[in-house]
Amino acid sequence: MEKAQPTFKRRKDRKLALKKQRRAVRIKSLVEINQEFFTSILVTYLLLLLLEELKEGFVSNYLNLNIVLGIVLASGIVTVLTGKDELEEKRGRLTKKDYIWVFGLGGLGAAIICYKTQGLGYLSYAISIISGALIILLSLLLLSEENSPSNTDP
Repeated sequence: MEKAQPTFKRRKDRKLALKKQRRAVRIKSLVEINQEFFTSILVTYLLLLLLEELKEGFVSNYLNLNIVLGIVLASGIVTVLTGKDELEEKRGRLTKKDYIWVFGLGGLGAAIICYKTQGLGYLSYAISIISGALIILLSLLLLSEENSPSNTDP
């Protein structure tokens, strides 16, 4: 009758396995930190860019936005390469909250476009209405899209 071999033959094997486990935990925590950092720095960059667009020199006199953009890009690349597929979450029907957000942000986008194109006169209103409608329609399309696998067999 053969003896059952232990999982770890020697103390070195146990230490090596423990080191690998610790390294995996560290990498996992760094990836999670980077994902949170990316969302934070992206929102910060977009807010600073909006402030700069609304009032010229408000941000650029103190901070170079290109540096922040570089940080956003580097962090975003790491996030994409190490990220998990979170698109598999179940999407249900759109809620009232979703519609409020979509129409609110669509209206905000239309207002910003109208503000930036005021010099065009009546054309500015047409451009901003069309842009706001596009923002709303595309947002609704993306939110209502189902995660069903496509049946594109060759």
